[in-house]
Amino acid sequence: MDNLIGKLSRLNLEEFYNKDSIILASLDVKDMFTNIPTVAVTNFVITKFGKSIEKRWHIKGDELKNIMLFTMKELNFFQRNGQIFKQTGGLAMGSPLAPIMADLYMDHLFETCMKEMMNYGVVWMHKYVDVIPIISTK
Repeated sequence: MDNLIGKLSRLNLEEFYNKDSIILASLDVKDMFTNIPTVAVTNFVITKFGKSIEKRWHIKGDELKNIMLFTMKELNFFQRNGQIFKQTGGLAMGSPLAPIMADLYMDHLFETCMKEMMNYGVVWMHKYVDVIPIISTK
């Protein structure tokens, strides 16, 4: 798999744009896991993969949705200084499900926003976990 630096180093934007008009910026998701909305990511997963999951494992979409929401909302606890707390929003940071759900949701947001960003002078962008470097023109 190609890394981000490799992708950036191969870009030759000066062929297409005036060097003084190119802007490089980086968008970073703050506290990614705890800011992923559980209902939205669940709805996205059901919409995108529900039919294939139902066909393969014989679990109906609404049943899978209930299982996912229960797992992500009701079993969302963490411990600090010997005290147990219930996390009230987002994905559980220690859950094995959280990185997968976060990555799927970030892919969804990236694809949705990418089309719109191109209308505002963005000529290149790439999702790299929770960071999105963008190259834009002034």
